Amino acid sequence: MTVRRYAERRKWPLERVEARLVAHSADHTWSAVDVVLTLDGPLDAEQRERLLALAEKCTISKALKSGLPVLLKEQP
Repeated sequence: MTVRRYAERRKWPLERVEARLVAHSADHTWSAVDVVLTLDGPLDAEQRERLLALAEKCTISKALKSGLPVLLKEQP
């Protein structure tokens, strides 16, 4: 939601954003979670980079990071 609102305020052409969590486990315990983002729309490289940096700092990312290592990735 933070990423979408940021793009809307700047009138960037973000058509859809999706976050998918992929858990990694070792010995039946979670060892890390990848957050895979899909940013659809004709965004330029600078806009994508800024949106990914913002996602890294959002409340949800911070909450996840407080207990597990989180690796933020963009879906190509």
